[in-house]
Parts: sequence; C-alpha cells; structure tokens
Amino acid sequence: MDGDLTSAEGVLKEAYTELEAIHKGSSGTVYRQGLDEIQQGLTKVRNALGILQGGVHGTGQINDGTEELNRASAGNVGLAAAPVASWT
Repeated sequence: MDGDLTSAEGVLKEAYTELEAIHKGSSGTVYRQGLDEIQQGLTKVRNALGILQGGVHGTGQINDGTEELNRASAGNVGLAAAPVASWT
C-alpha cells in the first residue's frame, strides 16, 4: 500500500509540473484546486496508513508479551520442557 501511495504522489507531482507549464488562467486555477483536493486525500490516506501500521505493531507487541507470559506460567507448573504452541 505504501508503494502505491508513493506512486500516486509521484503522478500528482507530475500533474502539478504540467499545470505550471500548460494550464493558465481560470482553467489552471480549477485544475490546481482539483490537484490540491487529491493531495489532501492522499495525505489523509497516508495518515490513516500510519495509524494502521501503529495498531498492527502494538497488537504484535501485546501478542508477544502474552506468549512470553504463557511460557513463563507453563514453566512454573512444570510444562516448560513440553513444546508450547505459538499463535504468531
């Protein structure tokens, strides 16, 4: 997803470059407004992706901690030598 987002940002940058070279006057203004709206949307997507990545990372840390706690508990009751199933 990050690669696709970076690619879309590259296309948008090229469109801004084209805007400066070709589109003048009121049509250029309308075109720029459209590009600005797309840029705002891409920024929102990038922010949401960052939140999602943070959530996935946090969930992984919780799972790791729970698994370690379970292994320690198993060791306390004499099950440490037995293989412990991992869900991660």
